[in-house]
Amino acid sequence: FFFVFSVFSFLLPMPRETLFTAARKGDVERLTSYLENGGSPNEKDDETNRGVSLLQCAVIGGQEDIVDMLIKHKANPDYADKDETTALHFAADRGLSNMTQKLLDAGADTDVKDSGKRTPLHFACNGGHVDVVRLLLDSGATPNGKNVAGWTALHYAASKGSTEIVELLMSNRARLNVKDQGDQLPCDLAKENGHMELAQRLQP
Repeated sequence: FFFVFSVFSFLLPMPRETLFTAARKGDVERLTSYLENGGSPNEKDDETNRGVSLLQCAVIGGQEDIVDMLIKHKANPDYADKDETTALHFAADRGLSNMTQKLLDAGADTDVKDSGKRTPLHFACNGGHVDVVRLLLDSGATPNGKNVAGWTALHYAASKGSTEIVELLMSNRARLNVKDQGDQLPCDLAKENGHMELAQRLQP
């Protein structure tokens, strides 16, 4: 009975969710077969609450070969899941500079906002990912965009004490005098978190 059941199971189509697992784990063979047989590069996982795409799964898993493959097959780099998060948000959050560059080369929107109005630049600054911050700014990312709390990229960098990122932002015309919803300037956040030299540097 076990043998018959096993063979029968093998002959059944693979569940859809394994496609997204394959993208996350870097199963090139599985994804190649799927795409070459007419599968959509923009398939999204409607069976989860978030509805992530194949491209997002590949970025989350750090799978550059899969990302290259999906982009080659015209995957939409600006697809947003149910949290309005894109692949570029995920790459920036994880500090994946190569992945970020691939997405930018594919035309990803640098200023796209998630449900909290956070841009990829916000994520990169929050994570202290200098290389990604530089890539985004060089690609035209707006340094003064605000999230729902009124934070700009400079607020994130100041709160983390990321001096190099602060200098990058300032050299790209980040404004020092933007207050958040709590009337705090970036310099206030730097001081609040014990970054006294940086707080002085950030005085408007």
